[in-house]
Amino acid sequence: MALDQIILVSNPGSESRKYGLYKGNKCLLQLHFEKIGKRRIICNVDGQVIPVNISHVAFAPTELVRIMKKVRPELSSKPIAGVALRIVAPTTFFQRNHVLTNAVIKRLE
Repeated sequence: MALDQIILVSNPGSESRKYGLYKGNKCLLQLHFEKIGKRRIICNVDGQVIPVNISHVAFAPTELVRIMKKVRPELSSKPIAGVALRIVAPTTFFQRNHVLTNAVIKRLE
């Protein structure tokens, strides 16, 4: 992938979701969804708190485009060339980057 393409990086946790849009080594936008109290979920975007209307952080991807259009409208029309997903898993196999193939998914299971 060329360094001028935009990549979405996802770091899903059990109680939060973090996303970043990168162009090469430059971070264009960071979003951090987290649960506050028992029911409220917020999104912190580069230090700005944005209210979201989702019942669980698992639904955070449904809010990405809306928030991006609100805080960085110039990015919402740019194509995302790829998605990188951080997965915490033991073994040395997962200490290297892998394309998500059926064989890799089977090892994750």
